[in-house]
Amino acid sequence: MADLDHIERSVNRVLRCADDMMPGELGWFGINPRKGNYDGLQYDEIEYLMAKSLALNAPISLQTGFVQMDAHPLTPDILEIVRVYEELRLSGRTPPQVVAELGKKGKDFVLLPASAGAPEFVAVQTLSKVAGTHDLRAFVGSHGADTISTLWHYFGKKGKLTLNTTQLEVRDVKGNAVPVAKAAGKTTIPMDHRRLTLRFTGVELKAARILLATARCEDTLQVQIEKDVAYLAPDRQEKGDLYLPDNPKKLRCPAVLIIHGGGWSGGDKGAAREINIGTTLAANGYVCFSINYVLATKERGPVWPQNLYDCKTAVRWLRKNADRLCIDPDHIGVIGGSAGGHLAAMVALTGPESGLDPSGPYGEYSCRVQAVVDLYGPADLVTWLPDRTGLGMLPASRAEKPELYRLASPGTHADKNDPPVLILQGTVDRTVPTEQSQRLADALKKAGAQHELVIIEGAPHSFHLQPKQRDLRPLVLGFFDRYLKPRAAK
Repeated sequence: MADLDHIERSVNRVLRCADDMMPGELGWFGINPRKGNYDGLQYDEIEYLMAKSLALNAPISLQTGFVQMDAHPLTPDILEIVRVYEELRLSGRTPPQVVAELGKKGKDFVLLPASAGAPEFVAVQTLSKVAGTHDLRAFVGSHGADTISTLWHYFGKKGKLTLNTTQLEVRDVKGNAVPVAKAAGKTTIPMDHRRLTLRFTGVELKAARILLATARCEDTLQVQIEKDVAYLAPDRQEKGDLYLPDNPKKLRCPAVLIIHGGGWSGGDKGAAREINIGTTLAANGYVCFSINYVLATKERGPVWPQNLYDCKTAVRWLRKNADRLCIDPDHIGVIGGSAGGHLAAMVALTGPESGLDPSGPYGEYSCRVQAVVDLYGPADLVTWLPDRTGLGMLPASRAEKPELYRLASPGTHADKNDPPVLILQGTVDRTVPTEQSQRLADALKKAGAQHELVIIEGAPHSFHLQPKQRDLRPLVLGFFDRYLKPRAAK
């Protein structure tokens, strides 16, 4: 519970005020969307806060802005929870013994929606996973012969949850029945931004926990994919895949270029990692472009710096098509893994002064980006894989042209004016050792550039945004939100 300490400090302050016979107010709290390492105000936090407000008979203050509220998908039900608890506080119809329970530190309760007469509260505890994922949050507790659970989607995204029972009633935060599908002994519930209350009728707490843990969750991604879009000169065969967010209002969205890995000689724009990144980012409001670029195959031989030129041309193509795709051309990022991480870093850290910008096509547009995520990309080609005489994408060995390997290394170009860099690296990577990412972080630090190196314990090479060791989506989305969605991040 991200705001628990803040809430407890406010509670203690109100108690001190009461001892001095002074009126107290329970803190200042903002309704904010997820950003950085902060996941945004969640329903469990607001209900914990409002329970303390009711117990102490102390009003709360919400300090926020319309932009932040509009950007947070949970805002409507957060405000409804605040309204219902505030009406209870002002009415005084909560029994004193219940009020005393609500005031206990660290104890969570949920208010049953549309309670007739005296309000009904259920003591609940968190469930670590629903349907094997952290995307859904749930609190469960016993209520007579039934089990009560509150449930919502962490990101406020649409989907459906199927549970192996039909002994289930579902209501929204206002107490309205939520339509569900029951068939073959199963119940399918629509999931989105709403805070739902589930009543497992005649089901004990332990059994209800198992039903939630073993449920099946399916995201209904509002993402349109356009495959094999031409972005290079007419004589080139390489194409890109667009991942377009649901954007009925045609608002300007930030864009992110996705660069696949494969040792600069293989890989594809439609690989599992690239699909994972594209759908995740597009579902959160980004126009994504996953590209194929020229590869250093045995038949073709060295391709440097044309592979980098292709990536930079893709950035220009996004700006050229900004009006058609509803892109904010001033907020474009890039992400890539392995060789794609190397190229993503090179796109971000090099400019005209490096001599590595292509002359065309679309030379009238900038190929600068405003943020980069480098997933375990080689950063120092002079020292990487020392047992090899050279790399296939470069037209000479290290001994023949060491300056070429330095020029092709992202760390060489670190500068205080570089865009923010997020580096993700696993500790058991046998292809790109942790030392490579540390070298890039050291070069950026020395140059005074904004950066963050995150080490994922136990992660191997080639992980996407959801490795088993850690869900990286909040981290990556928070990073891009902070630098590519400036209005929502304020």
